[in-house]
Amino acid sequence: MLTEKPWTLEAMLRLLVGIFLCMFIVVGAMGLLQGFTGKKLDDGSPLAVVIGTLVVDGSILVMVGWLLWWQRVAWPRAFGLRHHAAYAIVLGFLVGLAFFPLGLSLQTLCQFALHALRIGTHEEQAVEMLRNAQPGWLRIYLAVFAVGIAPVAEETVFRGVIYPTIKQAGFPRLALWGNSLIFGLIHTNLAAFVPLTVLALILTWLYEKTDNLLANITAHATFNAANLVLMFVAEHGQNSPF
Repeated sequence: MLTEKPWTLEAMLRLLVGIFLCMFIVVGAMGLLQGFTGKKLDDGSPLAVVIGTLVVDGSILVMVGWLLWWQRVAWPRAFGLRHHAAYAIVLGFLVGLAFFPLGLSLQTLCQFALHALRIGTHEEQAVEMLRNAQPGWLRIYLAVFAVGIAPVAEETVFRGVIYPTIKQAGFPRLALWGNSLIFGLIHTNLAAFVPLTVLALILTWLYEKTDNLLANITAHATFNAANLVLMFVAEHGQNSPF
C-alpha cells in the first residue's frame, strides 16, 4: 500500500508551473541566441538533439529537485527508494519485461485499426530521432536517454508526485485514470496511446504495491530497452544481405 507522500496540490501546481517555466526559458534562450547570431541550429546536430531531448525531462528533474529542497525532503524518503529496494528492482524488471509483448500487440492492433479508418500516424519525436541518428556517440546518447533519463523523469513526475497528490486530495479515480491518460497523450503517438495508457495503469499498480519508485523506473526502463533492442534487430535485418 502506498504510504502518504509529502505533497499538496499547491506544491504540485508549483512543480508543474516551474517545469513549463524552465522549458520556456530554454526555448526562449535558444531563440534569442539564433536571433543574435543569425544562425539557425541544425535540427540534426548533436547540440540540437541534446537540447531537444532534455528540454522537457531536464526541466522535470531540475524542478523536482527544487520541490524536494523547498519541502525539505530527501529523494529516498520522498519516493521510498530504500523500501525493499532489491525486491522493487527485480519486480520492476519482470513487470517491464512481461508487459513488452502485450504492449507490442496492443500497438499493432491500434495501428491496424487506424489504418482501417484511414487515419495517419507518426512516430514519437524521440523515437524518430533515434531511428534517424547515425551509429556513433549521438545514437549512444539517445539510447542512454531513453533507458536512463526519460524513465526517471517521467516516473518521478507522473507516479512520484502527480498521482499521490491527487489521490491524497480525495480523488483516487481521477488520479489513476487522469494521470494514465495524460501519460499516454504526452508521447504524441496515436498508435501507442492505448499501450502507453495501459502501461501507466500497470506502473501505478506497481507503485502502490511496492511503495518504491525504483520499481516503476526499472519497469519503464526495461520496457524502453526492449523496444530499443527490437528496433536495432529490425534495422540489422533490413541491412542484412541474406
